[in-house]
Amino acid sequence: MKKYDVVVIGGGPSGAISAWRLAENKVNVVLLEKGSRLRVKPCAGGISNGCYNLLKVPDELVERKIVKGLVVSRSNKSVYVGSAKEPGFIVYRPAYDKWLMDSAEKAGADVINNAKATKIKIFEDKVEVTAEVEGKEEKYEAEVLIGAYGMESNLSKQLGIETPKYINVIQYELELPEKIIDERIGDAIEVYFNQAYSQLAYVWMFPRRDVVEVGLHFYAGTNAKMMIERLDKFIKEHPIASEKLKGAKIRLVEGKKLVADTIPTEPLKKTYGHRFVVVGDAAGLVDPYSYEGIFYALRSGIIASEVIAKALEENDLSETSLKRYQDRWMKEIYEEEIKYAMKLHKMSYGHDLSDDLVDALVEAAIEDRELRRIMGWLLNHKYSRKYAYNALKAKQSLIIKKLGLIKSLKLLFKTL
Repeated sequence: MKKYDVVVIGGGPSGAISAWRLAENKVNVVLLEKGSRLRVKPCAGGISNGCYNLLKVPDELVERKIVKGLVVSRSNKSVYVGSAKEPGFIVYRPAYDKWLMDSAEKAGADVINNAKATKIKIFEDKVEVTAEVEGKEEKYEAEVLIGAYGMESNLSKQLGIETPKYINVIQYELELPEKIIDERIGDAIEVYFNQAYSQLAYVWMFPRRDVVEVGLHFYAGTNAKMMIERLDKFIKEHPIASEKLKGAKIRLVEGKKLVADTIPTEPLKKTYGHRFVVVGDAAGLVDPYSYEGIFYALRSGIIASEVIAKALEENDLSETSLKRYQDRWMKEIYEEEIKYAMKLHKMSYGHDLSDDLVDALVEAAIEDRELRRIMGWLLNHKYSRKYAYNALKAKQSLIIKKLGLIKSLKLLFKTL
């Protein structure tokens, strides 16, 4: 049995950054990733301005620098928001995850791919993880565990914690020549708000070099076939998007035309225990307004690595000691970010005035430069959700004027 200080399950951003930071601190850490080093993850690959400022991305990974965002309402009114001074970036997600795992390995972590964790045992004085590694059963012993395994309910059950509530997403990778993407879309992400297509949030179009990622969100339990039909209809019939996507061909991903995944919608009430913490998607740490996950994955992984490094130094990996992890993300992530993203979600999605609100916002933003900046922050995450929410609130009289008093009062009662 191989022995380590820390075992990390999952090689996505939260797990890889945890292993990377711990290895930099000379902690003996192993990372177990069930997929290959170039693991496939259904993701548009957006690195927001805030995310980039937290962890710079090497130039060779950047497929497109994003300098603005196009917001399109149900009535097909549109406005560009954001600024070239606050850029975001598009990466190819498998390459990004590989870079993170490679970086952890270079720092001194053991990174083992094609290693699917199947059993977790928490003892008083150690943690034991059993994994299938290329057809063979291997066991790993450690002082403490970091669960970065996403939405794998089987592993959460073994730790005695819940699996986060979730929504579903589907996405196509649509191929177009780079020159055509430059001409039709340019260095912009595009979000289309229309409940006739996406049940909640928006349909996204994120351009890479020669591919446009196009996808939508929908509630768990919804008929998936119906949502695929809606996405197909958007691509073929939306009066703005269909023109930009004309002539595009579907790129197969692992032999599939369409990729699908689940995204958590709210944090778990408890993300720690005796000799373990969970991070990223496994902890439910995703932005419930934009559904951005990488930013919070990195932040939670960094917090976990710092708390665990300290706990190892103190030789105290008890539940009480590791509670410091949750205390920190509650203060740094929930209170500054997710709490206000939830307010934005409640205001914007899941009711019969959702599309009317976006219509009003776009109309107001066309006339108001400051509102365009604020809407840009909602896309590029330049500032915290708390800051952006309060800035948007200061514009409520303008939005009410566009939405109308009656609808504004109805919206107020829906979101109380």
